[in-house]
Amino acid sequence: GYVECGPCTGKKQKAIKSCLECLDSYCPVHFEIHEELHSGQHHKLTNATGFLQDKICSRHGKLLEVFCCLDQQCVCLMCTMDDHIGHRIVSALAERTEKQSQISGPKMKSQQRILDRKRELGELQKAVDSHKQSAKAALEECKKTFTEIICFIKKKQSEVLDLIQTQEKIAVSQAEHLLKQMEEEIAELQRQDEELQQLSLTEDHIHFLQQGGGGVLVWAGIIKDELVGPFRVEDGVKLNSQSYCQFLEDTFFKQWYRKKSASFKKNMIFMQDNAPSHTSKYSTAWLARKGIKEENLMIWPPCSPDLNPIENLWSIIKCAIYKEGKQYTSLNSVWEAVVAAARNVDGEQIKTPTESMDGRLLSVLAKKETYTHKKFFFHLIEISYHSNKNHVSSSDYCELTMDPNTAYRRLDLSEGNRAVSNQDRDLPHPDHPERFDWPQVLCEQPVCGRFYWEVEWSGGNGVNIAVSYKSIRRKGGHNECWFGCSEQSWRLYCSPFRYAFRHHGKETYIPKTNNSTRIGVYVDYNAGALSFYSIAGKMILLYKVQCEFTEPLYPGFTV
Repeated sequence: GYVECGPCTGKKQKAIKSCLECLDSYCPVHFEIHEELHSGQHHKLTNATGFLQDKICSRHGKLLEVFCCLDQQCVCLMCTMDDHIGHRIVSALAERTEKQSQISGPKMKSQQRILDRKRELGELQKAVDSHKQSAKAALEECKKTFTEIICFIKKKQSEVLDLIQTQEKIAVSQAEHLLKQMEEEIAELQRQDEELQQLSLTEDHIHFLQQGGGGVLVWAGIIKDELVGPFRVEDGVKLNSQSYCQFLEDTFFKQWYRKKSASFKKNMIFMQDNAPSHTSKYSTAWLARKGIKEENLMIWPPCSPDLNPIENLWSIIKCAIYKEGKQYTSLNSVWEAVVAAARNVDGEQIKTPTESMDGRLLSVLAKKETYTHKKFFFHLIEISYHSNKNHVSSSDYCELTMDPNTAYRRLDLSEGNRAVSNQDRDLPHPDHPERFDWPQVLCEQPVCGRFYWEVEWSGGNGVNIAVSYKSIRRKGGHNECWFGCSEQSWRLYCSPFRYAFRHHGKETYIPKTNNSTRIGVYVDYNAGALSFYSIAGKMILLYKVQCEFTEPLYPGFTV
């Protein structure tokens, strides 16, 4: 990397000067010696260079000092008087200055091309890096998308399989129920036929008359403090589905039902016993055509005889007609006694069991969980309210309205804040400290005491039906904001495929047994009871939880 000192022995030192006379280069030490030896001789010196031989004329051995313009070469002074005599001779400095001016243009162009190429190289490198990043991002996105698709397909597969299994269970259950009804009706008909056959073979005329015509079949009903009937079934008629419906047409519908208002008919609950002729498919369809649909029908709960107020009426009538062991010698006398006893029934004796039904029904809902239809439930509430009883206050059954200040920015409230939907876009809701950062909303009314409400939902993604303390977190990306993820809220998830209950982050799967989109919620605050029901003609308990509530509860929804 440097010009070596010629006189140095061993390790050569770096030269600082070259002598054009001596044709050698010297380090600082040997340069001082050179100067002392040639003092006053004026040797021509230059900065250290390694090309000394190239600067000596090969012909004359003299230093090349000038330039021949004709032959375009450096020559010594002797050459100018020999081979180059008469040629245009200039100094090396002058020729260099001219040559340097000539190459400045190409040099600038060359430098510009270098800059251009460097810039193009940088842009190309950026493009390569960008393509690499794009390819990497596309690969990751592709992996993520296909992973999500696979998970979605697996989830949908599981949901569809669950739905098929659930529908299979429902269909089998319905078929088994119908088979059981038909078997019971056939068994009843066979029993009646056997009794008639045995009766027809007896030779005792008195026994035949006593057994073959010794009873009166009576039908009656009650509503509030009003007695409907009694009505007598014609002698000799054995009730089956067809004769039962014809009897209702000739008595109940013609003489009483058609006189009632449309509003009364809509809210009425038609309660009957479990006889096969009453609960058969034929009778149910016939009653539906008469305006009493399946959701307005209620059979006597077999596990809850305390919910059969008509039994109390029959007990009163039976005690009256058989008072002191009285016996009757004809069917007409029995019928006349029944009519007289029914007319003498005190209105209070009818009102008392019906007005106390709300309290007994609430007790059943809270403890026995017997299946009971929700319209019967509301009908009993109406009885209690209009009779000025205090079992259930009207404020406990007011309609719920959602609080717009809590609604997520994409939730749209409608129908007087009684309906909510997710619009998938931001709506012009003003900022509010109580507004959720999640697709949720709370109701305005707190739940205290005993409270029941129903929710109608729709949509393929499902909804959350919840109760929550008002102190639940509203802002930020924390799980505590979601209903069911903390100790402050309880929620039931409903979708077309499944139910699931969640509290404090713990989820419980609930098998789906029907396709109902109506959910009933019952809260007994003081007892610490929370129950969810599926409403599909009858109330089916989905889930019940027992806990201690420490703050007022507010109904809420995730959409």
